[in-house]
Amino acid sequence: LEKLSSPFRKWKYVFPSPDTVKNVLISSIDTVLNFYVQESGSETVIAELMENVSNICQSTKPVVSLTNEDLYEGMAVLSVFSEDEQWYRAQVMKVDDKIQVCFVDYGNTDNITVRNIRNVPYELLSVAPLAYPCKFHSEIGLVSGPEIEKSFKSFIRDVELSMKVLSTASEHIEVELSTSADPNKDIGQTLFFEIPEEVRAKLLGNDLKESIFGERTDSQNSTDCIYKLTLPPINSTIKGIASNIITIQDFYIQDNELTSELVSLTQLTPSPTELNIVSNISVDDMVLAKFSGDEEIYRGRVINIGEELVKIFFIDYGNSDLVPKNHIYQIPGVQKSYPCYALPCCLDCDLPTSELTTDKLSEVLEDKDLEVVIKDHKDKTSLIVDILLIDNGESVVDILRESLNNEMPECEQDTLKTAKTDLDKSPKKLCKAIDTPVFTDHPALPPDAPVFPELDLEKEDGSKFEATLTHSNNLFSFYLHKKSSQDQVNELMDKLLSHCGTTDSTPPPVILPGMAVIAMMDGDGSWYRGQIVEKKEDNSYSVFSVDYGNIETITSDQILPISPEFLQEPLAYPCKLYLADDKSLPDTAFDTFTNLLDDTTCQIEVMSVEENMLEVKIGVIEGDVFTQIFKI
Repeated sequence: LEKLSSPFRKWKYVFPSPDTVKNVLISSIDTVLNFYVQESGSETVIAELMENVSNICQSTKPVVSLTNEDLYEGMAVLSVFSEDEQWYRAQVMKVDDKIQVCFVDYGNTDNITVRNIRNVPYELLSVAPLAYPCKFHSEIGLVSGPEIEKSFKSFIRDVELSMKVLSTASEHIEVELSTSADPNKDIGQTLFFEIPEEVRAKLLGNDLKESIFGERTDSQNSTDCIYKLTLPPINSTIKGIASNIITIQDFYIQDNELTSELVSLTQLTPSPTELNIVSNISVDDMVLAKFSGDEEIYRGRVINIGEELVKIFFIDYGNSDLVPKNHIYQIPGVQKSYPCYALPCCLDCDLPTSELTTDKLSEVLEDKDLEVVIKDHKDKTSLIVDILLIDNGESVVDILRESLNNEMPECEQDTLKTAKTDLDKSPKKLCKAIDTPVFTDHPALPPDAPVFPELDLEKEDGSKFEATLTHSNNLFSFYLHKKSSQDQVNELMDKLLSHCGTTDSTPPPVILPGMAVIAMMDGDGSWYRGQIVEKKEDNSYSVFSVDYGNIETITSDQILPISPEFLQEPLAYPCKLYLADDKSLPDTAFDTFTNLLDDTTCQIEVMSVEENMLEVKIGVIEGDVFTQIFKI
C-alpha cells in the first residue's frame, strides 16, 4: 500500500456548470447550508462503485501500524459505515480519539476507528464523488436551526427535485430547489418565509430592497454573530475616502454618509478590561481585536490561526494584522447588528496589477475626497468602480494611465537590473519580479514563423509527480520541471550547445513577439530556447525562457533562428500555489516559499487547471508548503 500520510490524497469534485438544471434526490441533510444530492438515475453507477469498493476492502488487510497521526483533515479514504458495516468512499473530516468521516457518495457522516480505514486505489480516487455538497442560494442560507431543517426534510422526503445550479464558486454548490409537482415554487424562499418576521427583519435590515450579498451568519463558540455587507446599487454614486489599498483590483472605500454610524460604533467599544478574551478561536469568527498600529480595538474576522498569533481582517477598514490571542475579544451583542463599513472595490480599468500601479493609486487617493461611481457588482461580494477626485473632477484611471505611460519603460529596466543583482548565474534564478509573459498584443505571425507547440496542461489535471522549482515570480506564478523530464532537459541543453557552436551566428532577419528563437541568456552565457515577448525602444528584446520560466532583456546578436528539431513542447510548467490568497498571505510568504523549494525535489499534486496554469499542492520534507507558509 502507498503511505496513507501522503498529503496529496484528496477527492476532486466535478460540479455541474452554473445555470444547469438537474433532477436530483436528497441523500443527506446536515443544515440548509450543508446538504447533499445525487443525480436521479445514478443508482446503477453507485451500486457498481460500491461493489468495487467492497471487493477491494475484503481483499485488503488493515494497516496495523497506522495511527490517528497518519491521518489529516480532507484526506480521501475508504471507510466502514457503522450502521451497516459496509465499505464506502469517504473523506476525513476530523481526527480525534475517533475519526469523523463523510461518505462522499452520500454525504452522511460517521465516527469510526483507524482500523476501519483503508487506502484508496487510483481507480477509485479518479472517480469524482457522486453526491454534490449543496447550500441554498436564497436568504434561507442566512439562518439555520432544528425547525428549519425539520421543515426542509418535510419538503423533500422521498421526492425527486429539480435543482438549478446558481454558483459553484465555493466548496458547496449554491442551488435553487423545486418539486416536479410545483416547479415554480422555490423551496428555499418558502422556508425563509416560515422564519418569524422579526428574525427576517434582523437578517435583512429594514430595507428589503438593499443588496445583501455579503451577509451571513456564524455560530461558532462564544462569537456567535451576524455581520452584513451591503453593496450600493449599480449605477449609484457615493462620496467617500480610501481606507486601505492592496492593489488596483483590491482596495476599500468608506462611505462618508456612514461616518457618523462608524463613530457611534467605535464609541460603543468597551475597554479591554471590560471584555472577555475568546478562548476557542475558529476561522471566520467575528471578534474584537487590538490593531498593532494604534493599539485600539476594532471589529474583525479571523483569517488564519497560528500558535500564538492570529491573522485578523478588520471589516470596517479593510486592513489586516497579526494579533496575539490574548488581544482577541468576544464581540458585544450591540455591535453585531452594525454592517461592515469598508466596501471592497476594484477599479474598472485594464491597467496592470503591479507594485507600481498600487503605489501610484495610494499616492493619488491618499487623504482625498472621492466620488465613487458603482459600475457593477463583482461576484456579488465587491464593487467594480470608477473614481473621480472631488477637488478637481479628474478621473483616477486617467491619472494612473498617464503616470504609468511616463514611468513604465524606466521601471522595467530597473526591475531587471535589480533582479539580477546578487543572484547566481543560472537563468532559472533571474527576473524574480517579472510576471508571466502574455503574447496577445502583437500582430499575427507569418504562417512560416517558428512557434512552440502549446503545452497541454489539461492532461495534467489531477496528476501527481516529483518536480523542482526553476523560477518563481510569486506564489501565483512560478515554474516547475518534472523530475522525470530532467534527462530530457539535459539532452536538450547539450544539443543546443552543440548546434549553436557550429551554426551561423546571424540573427533572424525578422524578430517578432511570439516567435520561437534560440537565445543566449546573460545569466550564464548559455543558449536556451526562448520566445520573444516584446521589442524595447532601444532595439533590445525581452525573451521568455520556455524551459525555465524567466525573462531577460537581450540584444539581437544574442538571438539565433531556431531549427525545427527544437520546436518541442516547453519543459517548464507554469503554476500557482493551491489555496494561496494575496489578501491573507503573510509578508514572509514568498521568502518562505523559495527557501522551502530551493534546490529541493518536491511532491506535486495538480488540483486544477485555470488560466493556462496548474494550480498545485506542494509537499516537501518539512510538510505541505502552504501550511508551512502560515507557521507563525
